[in-house]
Amino acid sequence: MRTGVIMEDRNADLLIIGAGPAGLTAAQYGARANLKVLAIEHMAPGGQALLINELENYPGNIDRRDGNGNIIAGLRTGFDLAQDMHSQAESFGASFISEEVTGLQKNGDVYTALVSGGAQYTSLALIIATGAEHRKMGIPGEDVFYGRGVSYCAVCDGSFFKGKTVFVAGGGDSACDAAQYLSRLASQTVIVHRRGRFCAPRGLGGRGLEDKKI
Repeated sequence: MRTGVIMEDRNADLLIIGAGPAGLTAAQYGARANLKVLAIEHMAPGGQALLINELENYPGNIDRRDGNGNIIAGLRTGFDLAQDMHSQAESFGASFISEEVTGLQKNGDVYTALVSGGAQYTSLALIIATGAEHRKMGIPGEDVFYGRGVSYCAVCDGSFFKGKTVFVAGGGDSACDAAQYLSRLASQTVIVHRRGRFCAPRGLGGRGLEDKKI
């Protein structure tokens, strides 16, 4: 799937590998500077931001309230933010393709990206913004039960566990955020952590301790 400006000649001024928040920001600034920008992403634009239910720690992203203190517009989701960033980069002329980069080459001042579909894309500048992957525990059964009870995304898969008891491994930001989200779906959410206190900020971890369903 191609969006934005079609790169028929497969040449760009700026080539970006990855279209998470960093890649999308680079695409926006590059295109706004009148560069011919191509971003290559093997998944949907947005990266791990797509998995965030309520993006409460992003600058300026707050609940909108009326004069009586009632919420009239809640926190935006990571998906909403990613969609807006993608659209904004496209509005300046950035081009996006959905492919997996399998190799990079450099000949003189020219970079070449090889993609899984067999095409090659060249540019004079390259930004690698490939983001991160899910952190696994590496314990027996983890891979066997992935997709059959083991999940790395509470927002993606939480609905499968409605009314059930779920375990969340970890005590950092992601674990506490996932536990709070799951507490609205599961009958009981149990956080399993190797330390005596959470690694998450006090506000996020404290809400987990106060939730009677966690």
